[in-house]
Amino acid sequence: MTQILIEEPPPPPPPMISVDIAGVLLQFSKTFVIVFPVYVLGYLGLSFSWVLIGLLVFFWWRRNRGNKRSRLFRALAFLEHEEKTLQENIQSTDLPAWVHFPDVERVEWLNKTVKQMWPYICQFVEKLLKETIEPAVRGANSHLSTFNFTKVHMGNKPLRIDGVKTYTENIDSRQIILDLQI
Repeated sequence: MTQILIEEPPPPPPPMISVDIAGVLLQFSKTFVIVFPVYVLGYLGLSFSWVLIGLLVFFWWRRNRGNKRSRLFRALAFLEHEEKTLQENIQSTDLPAWVHFPDVERVEWLNKTVKQMWPYICQFVEKLLKETIEPAVRGANSHLSTFNFTKVHMGNKPLRIDGVKTYTENIDSRQIILDLQI
């Protein structure tokens, strides 16, 4: 009888100890950052109170950074729910008419024109009141014979026109009816 011996391969060597090099370096750098300032202060002959002052500054900085992060997270949360929040807080009466009605036009160009003309409009209204309205009121009643405008000031901020609606149906062809929302 012949015997055949089959040799088994030798068992693999035991696995080497795995070391997380990045974790070790991170831990070493954290320890170095903490210990090195203490060593430098001792080498320079300075007091330990400088370490405490440094720690106070560090913790103050982290606290403020945390507040900044919380504000950022609140702003991002608001942006996610912005449409719902706006619908809850803004009532439809607060919006200008051109948002609700398609026949009302937005007239920013007219607001810019009024803004440039505002000082001259104020002068015109003052002249109109003093030269036309004042004499008419004096002549209307004898009790108002001393009526006069002492000061006419319409302010520095011009009026704002939010929308204009033009009526074109059921009117005379020589008429233009504008509905200004001031």
